[in-house]
Amino acid sequence: MRSWLADDDDVVHLQPIPETVGARTLRKVCDRILLGLAGIGLLAIFGAAIAEGVIDRLLPSDANALVAVAVVGSALLAFVAWIVGGIARAREIHIAQRFSLEWLDRRGPEQRRRGLPPVLLQHFLGPIPASRLFAAGAYFGTCIGGVGVLAGALLSVDPEELGATGPIMLGVSLVLTAVGTVFFILRWRRVKRQRALAIELGGERLAYLGNL
Repeated sequence: MRSWLADDDDVVHLQPIPETVGARTLRKVCDRILLGLAGIGLLAIFGAAIAEGVIDRLLPSDANALVAVAVVGSALLAFVAWIVGGIARAREIHIAQRFSLEWLDRRGPEQRRRGLPPVLLQHFLGPIPASRLFAAGAYFGTCIGGVGVLAGALLSVDPEELGATGPIMLGVSLVLTAVGTVFFILRWRRVKRQRALAIELGGERLAYLGNL
């Protein structure tokens, strides 16, 4: 136990890991931008609804166009912020995991037996690098692809009138569904691999907790 506490004291000053500060700051900025854009979109929708209720008639076309631009523009910018934030988060996790492994490599076999201190091991117990991007690709591919498969199958019923529209949509949707499924499998395998690595890196610490 004294050795574990000494390990903790050796790395506590490294939190947060200096190399991750840039990526962490970018992720936090993107998250705040995402919340702000979501608020703008909701305010535009609620503002238009309230204005129509108070005025008791439809808003002018210019006002409706402005609301549409605010909602669609906020959604597009929020998506960009979400993607950039996901990339920054992946970078942050990757740097933290690499730093933790390099720290352990510089120690002797006794340290390997004891395992990583919790402040470094936590980087292997959380999400995998690019978890958000894998999830986005998986859900987008399977959801959009699934809807497209149904629509393509329905449109393929009358090929004389619609031509190749139905089969083309069906083929593209099947590809999207397959890609989304591959993302699901890759994410699951990486999560499983990282958990196994965390158990290995935890050493005596995790073994002790597992026997409690």
